[in-house]
Amino acid sequence: MKIKNFTLIELLVVIAIIAILAAMLLPALQQARERGRTISCVNNLKQFSTAFTQYAADNNDNVLPHSISTPNLYSWNWAFVLGSNNYLPPSPVYFCPSVASTRAAANVGALADNLIGNPKAAHCYLYGSYGYNATLGANAANGLKYVKILQPSHKFALADSWAPGYNSPFYWIIEDVNLYTEGYADPRHSNATNLYFIDGHVETLQNPKSVMHKDGNSQDYFFDPLKVGAL
Repeated sequence: MKIKNFTLIELLVVIAIIAILAAMLLPALQQARERGRTISCVNNLKQFSTAFTQYAADNNDNVLPHSISTPNLYSWNWAFVLGSNNYLPPSPVYFCPSVASTRAAANVGALADNLIGNPKAAHCYLYGSYGYNATLGANAANGLKYVKILQPSHKFALADSWAPGYNSPFYWIIEDVNLYTEGYADPRHSNATNLYFIDGHVETLQNPKSVMHKDGNSQDYFFDPLKVGAL
C-alpha cells in the first residue's frame, strides 16, 4: 500500500481540522461529565435522606439539630453525629464530585485533615460539601418533630453549599442567600443546585436564588419549617 507524503500545508490543514473538531466536542464532553457528577451528587443526598430518617426514628421523630452550642461546634455538629453514630459512616458521600478541594476524600495528602482520614475529629465534618438548612436545624434544637413541619415537600434539609467568604467551597450550614460571607445554596451543577427535601425527595433546581428567594424575604429562602408558602 502506498502512503501519501503530506506536504507541510496539508499537514497543517489536517491539524487545524482536528483542533476544530476537538473544540466542538469538548463542551459536549464537559456537559456529559457534569451530568454524571450531578447524578452522583443526587445519590449522595439520597443517602443523607436515609440517614436523617433513621436518626429521627431513633430519637422520637425529632429533627437533627445542626449544632449544640455547648461546648462548641468543633466537638458537636450535625454531620459528626451522623458519621460517628454510623447513620452515615465517613465516606466520599460527604463530598460532592463537582467540588475539588484539598479536604476532599480523593486527596490522599489531606486525609489527616478530613472526615475519612480522621473520623473522630468533629471539626473535620464541617468541611463536607453539603449545608444543612440553618432554620430547620436551629428549630430542631428546641425539639422540632417531623410531623410538625408544614409542607415538607417544599422545605429543604440539605443542599450543595458554598462559602466564598471563607475561601472554601464547603460550608456546613446554609444561612442566607444574600450573605455571601456565609453558607448558601451553590448552583455548582451548570447553574443548578441539588437539594434534599424533608419529605425525602431530592431535586435539582436551576437558579435556586431566584426560586427560593422570590419576594426578597430571606426567611422564605430558608423554607421555615413552620411557615406556609409556595415555590
